[in-house]
Amino acid sequence: MVPAKPGLLAAALCVLIAVQTAAGSGVPDNKGTEFVLVFIQQHKALLTNGRNSLYVTSDEATNVTIEIPSIGFHENYEIEKRELISLDFDGSIRFHNGTELAHKGISIRSSKEISVYGLNSIKYTTDGFLGLPMDIQAYEYVVPCYTPQGNALVAVVANENDTNIAIKIKTPNGTVTFNNKMYGDGDWLNVTLNRLDAFQLAHFEDLTGTRIYTDKPLSVFSGGDCSYIPPGIKFCDHLVEQIPPINSWGRQFVTIPLETRLSGDIFRVLAAHDDTIVHFGPNLNETLQEGEFLEVDVPSTVYRYVTCSNPCLLLQYSKGGNVDNNTDSDPFMQIIPPIEQYSAEYTLSTPDGTTSTKFRSYIGIVIETKYRNGLRLDGRPLTFGPGGTWTQVAGTNHSAKSVRINPGTHTIEHQDPRVVFAVYLYGFMKDESYGYPGGLRLANIADECIPKIGLPADGMDNDCDYRIDEELANGLDDDGDGVIDEDLAAAPPRLIIPGDYNDQVCIINTTPDETGRARGTVAHKCQQRGVTSITYTDTGLSSTACEKRLVRKWELRDGCGHIVNGNQTIEQHIKEPVIRFPLDIDVYIKCDEYRSDWENNEVPQVLEKCPYHNITFHRDTTAGVCDGERTMVRHVNWTATDQCGRRQHHLQTININPQASNQIMDVQCNSVQLEVQVDVAKLNAQYENIDMTSLRLLDRGCTPFRSGSKLIFNIPLGACGTQRKETDNAIMYSNRIQSVSSSSERHRPPSSIISRGRALMLPFDCVLHKHATVAREFQRKGHNVIGRVHVVHGNFTIHMNMFKDKNYRIPIVQFPYFVAFGDTVFWSVKLATSDPNLKLIVQMCEATPFPSRTYPTKYFLVKDRCPTDPTLHIQSASPKEVKLDFEVFEFIRKIGLVYVYCDVTICTSEDTSPHCSQECSSTSGAPPTEGSSGHQLKRREANHKHTALNHYDLYTGPLVYREKTSKVDPQSSSKLTVAASKPENGLEIPWPAVILVAIALVALLVAVALLLFVSKKK
Repeated sequence: MVPAKPGLLAAALCVLIAVQTAAGSGVPDNKGTEFVLVFIQQHKALLTNGRNSLYVTSDEATNVTIEIPSIGFHENYEIEKRELISLDFDGSIRFHNGTELAHKGISIRSSKEISVYGLNSIKYTTDGFLGLPMDIQAYEYVVPCYTPQGNALVAVVANENDTNIAIKIKTPNGTVTFNNKMYGDGDWLNVTLNRLDAFQLAHFEDLTGTRIYTDKPLSVFSGGDCSYIPPGIKFCDHLVEQIPPINSWGRQFVTIPLETRLSGDIFRVLAAHDDTIVHFGPNLNETLQEGEFLEVDVPSTVYRYVTCSNPCLLLQYSKGGNVDNNTDSDPFMQIIPPIEQYSAEYTLSTPDGTTSTKFRSYIGIVIETKYRNGLRLDGRPLTFGPGGTWTQVAGTNHSAKSVRINPGTHTIEHQDPRVVFAVYLYGFMKDESYGYPGGLRLANIADECIPKIGLPADGMDNDCDYRIDEELANGLDDDGDGVIDEDLAAAPPRLIIPGDYNDQVCIINTTPDETGRARGTVAHKCQQRGVTSITYTDTGLSSTACEKRLVRKWELRDGCGHIVNGNQTIEQHIKEPVIRFPLDIDVYIKCDEYRSDWENNEVPQVLEKCPYHNITFHRDTTAGVCDGERTMVRHVNWTATDQCGRRQHHLQTININPQASNQIMDVQCNSVQLEVQVDVAKLNAQYENIDMTSLRLLDRGCTPFRSGSKLIFNIPLGACGTQRKETDNAIMYSNRIQSVSSSSERHRPPSSIISRGRALMLPFDCVLHKHATVAREFQRKGHNVIGRVHVVHGNFTIHMNMFKDKNYRIPIVQFPYFVAFGDTVFWSVKLATSDPNLKLIVQMCEATPFPSRTYPTKYFLVKDRCPTDPTLHIQSASPKEVKLDFEVFEFIRKIGLVYVYCDVTICTSEDTSPHCSQECSSTSGAPPTEGSSGHQLKRREANHKHTALNHYDLYTGPLVYREKTSKVDPQSSSKLTVAASKPENGLEIPWPAVILVAIALVALLVAVALLLFVSKKK
């Protein structure tokens, strides 16, 4: 066992997919996708003055639609992440006629969750509210107000048609009139509303404790048009809050004094049920009945812990500025969230004031003391100004503090998603103020709780311990209730491990780039709270040069502290080579004529192997007895061994059969192409069920055409997959006709590497050299391969042409050709072939006065690729063509005829040996004298036979010298070139010269005969 080693950090944020858990959608809190709002009445002297403002922000980009039917407003907005949009409307959209039913509702809808705030402002009288979404609304409400200077106000607004509402009025004095009917304390006022209809109840007395019932969810607002707080302390100001349903009220609260205030704050505890016992601080205890409230004036330096035996609503009221001679303040009313509804994250926005001056805004924070260092404001640790410190709240394990913040949108969260805390938002400016919760959860915690299995981060008290989403998925009992992971604060991450890996490779490489990386899905809130990392450690099982096996343990840690693990098994082995062993062969020849060296070409082929790996082959051959007339069987036992010691075995059978077989295929070739003709009738007779339409060459794009009973392939050299092989004296071109049954090919999967169709293989070779044609054939047969090998020999085609002009454009076509001293002879030697990988080299050129290379008188023009005549020039026009020119001469004996002979060599383009280059040899000798024997070519061939593919002898002529006269032969030219002729073996014969020689010989014979006849007569 190899010890475990520390793994590599796959990536700080490897491959993560953020998932929107319940915490981001449908959680009962102040965020939502649908809001129905209304603005209640302002001061009686300023009913339609000022502005009514809406503020909308979101944690992610979203679309928002705002509809206000009372003024015909309907607009769509695009909001970016953390962007705040602010919309101002005039005072006409609010209530302004006291108790009334009006179409004053406002609808706000969005594609993603948003936070909404409202500000009802007139100069010197302003307050705001936190909008509550429709998904938390219920059917029963009790409203808080305050002793009014004008009117206490209660308003309801419907989201659906035919919403029936029953209001039980609670007031110490007086009556309310609606539809000519008066309603007093304890009376029921019933009203039916359609969508975005709103009803406002206005009364000159406090309406705190008024109860509202509805058969469909709606929104409820309460406050007052203008109130002195406490009564008689100037100045009065507007009060408003949107009221949560009773089922979201709590039992525990912590109060915080307002910053900059010196004379304390007013708090009211409102009871929803009878016999509610309230403990306000250490010494104040009170029992309240349904709709009753306890009002307490708390000094500005005191923090209180408040508890109720039944669900309560706690409100904080800012006092009038005159109470502490502070003109930069005014009354407002704000809801204090219960501890049970504290949230783990807040997105809030400060509203603008009614003048260019901004509010001085503050946030009040309450959190368990041990967690306060983990708070983050806009992603940074929360800090206080000079002298700022936390205050420990007596009777609790909580600390509290107010902090001033800049105008705009802010996020407040804790590093640990289990940690919840409260945020209150308020602000002051000259004679104005506002206050509302920065946010809160609004789960149903007041009704009877039934334990259930909920979703992670669903905002519900699933274990009925009056706490919401208080555990992590860590296998621990975080809340100490004896149950593990039962009420999760965030969805646990999901680790997606790559599948077990087992592969054959060329290089051992077990990095995640090769074997796969783990990915993860992480809750949005956990991504926001810190870095998510995916790491791994490897434990080795075995490791050699040819294999490696290990177990990789992946670990995901998210920003919430979740840890998830998983294992991956990894195996890598050095890839085994893919080898094609020689097929079984049927050879139609007598066994005593069989040559074992024919098997040398039948060697294994390595189809796939790693570049640097070594494979060795071994074969053992056994053969039967040859009696000349019977089939002899040879067995070749092949063994392939790779560098890892793995062996592959194959037994090849060679049947040597004296029986001849029919000729199926005829092959012809030259230096341009191969032509193969297949006899269809013979092929069908010998090999059944062969699909003629599927015949093709190695390049399957090359197919034949049908001509009568023949299938014909025309194959340019080097095309159609033709393979070229070099020998000492020739170039061999090899290809084969093959067929795979069309049905097999048609049904074979695209990714398949095998075929089970019956296949035909007809190999053939073309050997180009200067010797006579030799044919040899044998038939080969395998498990799914049958066929016959054809070897055809031929010659390259080489042209040597003379030209009249230095541009080599006007060829000389008639001989003899008459020239004069001072003329230049132009000629070229050119290889005609379709193979682009060949080149032609002129080794030697010589001139004779007679059309025979054996004639003793000769003059060298080129020797060992070098000019030996001082007037001769050689240029390579292309790899396959050499151009030459020299000045006209005549032999001293005045024979008058000149024949030119050249020896050339055909080489492959890759051959860089000296004799396969047209560059002049440094060992060339001086020009030979008249009568030299000229056997240098044979010596050169003997010395360099391994580089030359073929030697060809070419000649052209004759050239006839004559003196220049005023009468110029029409064939003559100031410059001329040599016309092409073919190699001696099968090349064209210069018939005009031969005829002239023949005539001369006949004349000579006639003369001799006459002399003999005359002599006999005498």
